[in-house]
Amino acid sequence: MPNVEYYQQKYASGEEVLHSYKLRALEQARGLKPGRALDLGCGSGVMASRLKEMGHEVYGIDISSNAIQKLRERGIEGQTANLEEALPLSDAEFDLVWCTELLEHVANPTALLTEIRRVLKPGGRLLLTTPNSAHIAYRLLHLLGKTCSEVQHSEHLRFFSAASLKTLLEQTGFTINSLTGRNLYIIVPFSSARELPEYLDVLGIRFEYSHAHDRPYLIWEHFTGLWNTLWADTFIVSADKRA
Repeated sequence: MPNVEYYQQKYASGEEVLHSYKLRALEQARGLKPGRALDLGCGSGVMASRLKEMGHEVYGIDISSNAIQKLRERGIEGQTANLEEALPLSDAEFDLVWCTELLEHVANPTALLTEIRRVLKPGGRLLLTTPNSAHIAYRLLHLLGKTCSEVQHSEHLRFFSAASLKTLLEQTGFTINSLTGRNLYIIVPFSSARELPEYLDVLGIRFEYSHAHDRPYLIWEHFTGLWNTLWADTFIVSADKRA
C-alpha cells in the first residue's frame, strides 16, 4: 500500500514540480488529435491543465484527496484510487494515458501497465517518464555502497534500466514509438551558478532552472536518444497499445 500520509502532506502544502522532462514528454502529445485523456498520479493537476489547454478532455486519478481537491479547483474532474489495484474505469475509455513519475512508485508496475492498456482505446497512446536507475551517477554511488533506494526518492519501489523498461512495456502489450531521455551532466546550486557564461548555450545544451527538494538548481541537460543507458537520468517514452 502506498504511503498515503506522505502524499496527503505533500499536496496539502504544495504541488508537483514542473520538471523539464515533463515538458519534453508533453511535446509528444502535441501532434495527437484531442481526445479523452487520463492523468494517472495527477497530483494537483499541473500537467492535466496543460493537456486540457491542448484540447483534451482530462480525467485525473491520485491517491491523495488533497491532490484531487486541487485538481477540481482547476476545473478538471478526478477521483482518489489506489493505483496498486484495478483502475475504477471502463475498458477502452481513453485515447491517451499520461503517466509521469509514477511507475517507480508502485510495487507491481506490470499490473499497472496492464490496467493502462485495458483502459486505452485500440491504438491509444501512453506517454510515460521514469528515472533511469542505470544512470552513471547512480552507478558511481553503488560503488560507494549506496543502494537505489538510498540515492533516489524515498518512495521509489521499482527501478529501471532502458532494457528492463523496454521489456516491461513489450510484455504488457505496448509498441514503443520512441524512448528518449534527459541526459543530465551537471547540477549546481543556483547561488553558485550565477556567473556561468551564457555562451555555453551554443553547444546545444541548455541550462535551465529547476526546483528540487525545495532548493533552486541550475541543470546542464540535453535531450537525446543517444547514450540513454549511461547519461539519461530520466526516460521519456511514447508507446501505443498493441492490437
